[in-house]
Amino acid sequence: MPDSILPYLDHNQRVDMPSYASMHVDGTIDNQLGGKSRMDTLTADFTEVKLNEATTLQIKLLPTERHDTVICLLKTWTSGDNGESQIQFFTPQWQPLPVQRFLGVSSPLALADRLTSRPDHLSTAEYEKLKSMIDPVMVKASLSADDHDLALQLSLPLLSKEDKDKVAAILVPLRLKWSNGKYVDK
Repeated sequence: MPDSILPYLDHNQRVDMPSYASMHVDGTIDNQLGGKSRMDTLTADFTEVKLNEATTLQIKLLPTERHDTVICLLKTWTSGDNGESQIQFFTPQWQPLPVQRFLGVSSPLALADRLTSRPDHLSTAEYEKLKSMIDPVMVKASLSADDHDLALQLSLPLLSKEDKDKVAAILVPLRLKWSNGKYVDK
């Protein structure tokens, strides 16, 4: 992985982290930006690294129909239960690939409209009122270590607990599966 993709960790740190994870020891290291980083999960095709207190990096190797591999890199900035994610795709040589080709849209944020639904018991006006409370619109995504799924949900960073409880009635998490070299509805 080029340093430009992950400036938190230099080459030696990126090489050392999997060793710590495989030994099941606390592999917390001082990163290049003055914070602490730790690899939490490592499998044959997945890794999760806590870059700092607010940033998590997930990397998943995804098979394609041509029997090669696409690297999916998901960076999520979090605060409590809320977060916002950025997704990127690369060749095994770390050449960028267009997100639209694999996700069908340019970013997880473009899927935000699919993360709410009007329940039968709500009028359209009530639904629109609750939907307008979701501001700013932030999409948090997560890759699975066990399969190739991508889970997405809306974050509600500025709502009170009472308002979050109200808005929860319209939230619909979305789970996409990797099929024939792209993410599709499960």
